[in-house]
Amino acid sequence: MKRIKILQDNDYIRNLKERIYRNRFELLIFTGYLIYLTILRLIIPTDYVLYSEEEYDWEFYYLMSRDITIIFKKQVVKPFCYRIFYPFLVYLLPFTPLFSFSLISFMSYLIMGIILYYTLRLHLSKVYSAAGLGILCILMVTSQEFVVMPFYIGFTVDPLVYLLFICCFYSILTSNKKMYMIFLIFGILTKESVVLTIPVFFICTFYREQETITFKRFLITFYQNIKYIFPAIFILLLLRLIVIPLPIQDHPHWYEYYMYDDYLSIGFFIAVIQDHLDDPIYLILGCTYLSWSYFIFFLFFNSKKNWMNWFKIYGIFMSCVYLQILIGVHITRIILIGYYPMILFSTLGFKQVIDYIMDNPKQEEIQFFKPLDNKLGLI
Repeated sequence: MKRIKILQDNDYIRNLKERIYRNRFELLIFTGYLIYLTILRLIIPTDYVLYSEEEYDWEFYYLMSRDITIIFKKQVVKPFCYRIFYPFLVYLLPFTPLFSFSLISFMSYLIMGIILYYTLRLHLSKVYSAAGLGILCILMVTSQEFVVMPFYIGFTVDPLVYLLFICCFYSILTSNKKMYMIFLIFGILTKESVVLTIPVFFICTFYREQETITFKRFLITFYQNIKYIFPAIFILLLLRLIVIPLPIQDHPHWYEYYMYDDYLSIGFFIAVIQDHLDDPIYLILGCTYLSWSYFIFFLFFNSKKNWMNWFKIYGIFMSCVYLQILIGVHITRIILIGYYPMILFSTLGFKQVIDYIMDNPKQEEIQFFKPLDNKLGLI
């Protein structure tokens, strides 16, 4: 028995060494990414001031993290009272709210980068998937809303939302419908904008079976797969029935700042649109450079066919992402949830630039709804 156990241990060690050697590139990349995140976290200060004269949503996330039951006591305005998963995780942890938020945020960014790499690997080589991760690292420091603000403020749900978005996309692209259902549920409990991945889910599912879209076939696909999104939609509606929000007018600072009686009311729309019209330069910059940094220029190096394929899968999703500016004040913050389709397409554009420099101008055409077997023939 002892000899058998020694042999088993030796086999385990040998298999472990082989796995490490086989994934040495990923281990190197992820170690570098971990060091990068750690440095960012150390140099970004933390603001301990929760209550400013204008009031922001992190006030409510902090209150829920202290006592999650306040969502039933009319102490949190909507829609923040429905975003309970992140504060609930903090509520369960035995640390201070600030440390717990910071810890979960850091782990969310770390895991998000790793899953982003493997999601890009469904279409690209190791080298260009690592380049896509590098684009994410650039985005983190060039867009203040992506990493600096969540770490600086401390009490925001954005990092976990970013993680759940990439988890949803990975599940969709690998056709793991049950896994997508689970991540969609957690996404609904974190921030309702995760429902924007649902069109991508149905479109990808359809194009795996059909080359051209027809209304009848799409309805059949919808009927066959609606069971995977129904639990999340049910929870979304249930939360709005059982959670009792604080009326906006009963929160004087919040009401004074936004000047509307209810979330998504006519007065709210008018106030938000007027706010954008008062500063059109920021609106334009927020939708372009401030959101996507320099790498947005790589989009334009893709072929017309790739543009069409990309819009076919992610067009509705990205349109909905940008329509959020009608209900959101922090433009870049709400647009950044579309980071995966943008990084994917920018990385592909970056590849076209490199191919051109290397005197290989041929542009590969990819279908974004499924992985490629030839990995685009990359190095």
